[in-house]
Parts: sequence; structure tokens; C-alpha cells
Amino acid sequence: MVSATTYAADACSAVPLVLPTLSSAELEGCVCDSKLGNLQARFVPPFRIVAACNLKWRSGKPINLATQQIKLHQLTDGDYPLGTIFVSGAATFHGVLRHNEMGAISVRLNKSLLRDGSVPLFYQLNVDELPRNVLIPKQLGNVSCLEGRASLIVKGLRIVMGESDEAGVSPLQHDFLKASLEKNCTK
Repeated sequence: MVSATTYAADACSAVPLVLPTLSSAELEGCVCDSKLGNLQARFVPPFRIVAACNLKWRSGKPINLATQQIKLHQLTDGDYPLGTIFVSGAATFHGVLRHNEMGAISVRLNKSLLRDGSVPLFYQLNVDELPRNVLIPKQLGNVSCLEGRASLIVKGLRIVMGESDEAGVSPLQHDFLKASLEKNCTK
């Protein structure tokens, strides 16, 4: 008979097969086995939860997915647990690419990650992550912000729940299909 701990460790060792950018170190303290059925979110297909890591309530009490069921789509701001969730799947998204006077580049994608439409994908990029054909001015002059369109394939997601700067949804990998910075930003 295989112990539950061994089974969970074996299940987590399979996660990098579907999310190759993850290391085994990032999966320490994670649940990757059948207990994930007790953690529910209404992701749009093909996205699905493959690992839940270091989940706890704001009080600090650990969450045991063997005995507790959590429906993320039914929780409100004050009820959300803390921790990290890894989601597998890939999809094409379209949205807005922005570059501001401080040099920050962000992407806001139009497709929601949840079936109820409540979680758009928004994240910051490094300049070197943009396709080479996107011209980024060194100085914006009297323009405070430029924007344009972006189409990209998002592969895998990291969802950090909490109150830190790291909190939010970010892709584990993305490949730009198209990107441009062509006009002054709209509000």
C-alpha cells in the first residue's frame, strides 16, 4: 500500500510534465492529487487546477483539502485563503498592451479566466519579453502613455492569493502572436 504522502509527492512530480516552466522546488508544500477536487473554481476550459500550495486562512490556520471543500468562485474578498494555485491549460487571448512614462509595460487581456467573467488577466512585463518588432521609444516626450493591441497564447497560470505585491494572476509562459504600441492611451 502507498502512503498518502507518497501519493501526493508522486502526483506533484507529474505537474512539470504539464507545466514545464515549474520546478519541483516551487511545488513544495503543494497538494496535487485527488484532494484537489475539494478546491473548486469555474475556470474556462481548458484551464484546470493542478496544484494548490501552502493554502491557509487569513488567521494562519492551514487548509486541509482532505477534509475541507473550498469554492473559490463563491468567496468574497474577506474570505479568500492565502497561498498559490497552479493552473494548466493554454488559450489565445487578445487585449491591450500599455507602456507608461515610468517604463512599465502591462498587458490587460479581454477574456476572463472564470466562467462568470470576473477575473481578467492583467500582468506586468519586462521590455525584453516583448516581440522584437514592437518598437519601444526610449522617451515618450510629452505623451505619458502609449497603448496598442496584443494577441498572445498563455500557457499555464500562477495565482497568488494574499495581500502582497505578488498577489494576482500571471501566466507561467506566454507567446506573442501580435503586439503593437501605436497610439496615446485612453482611460
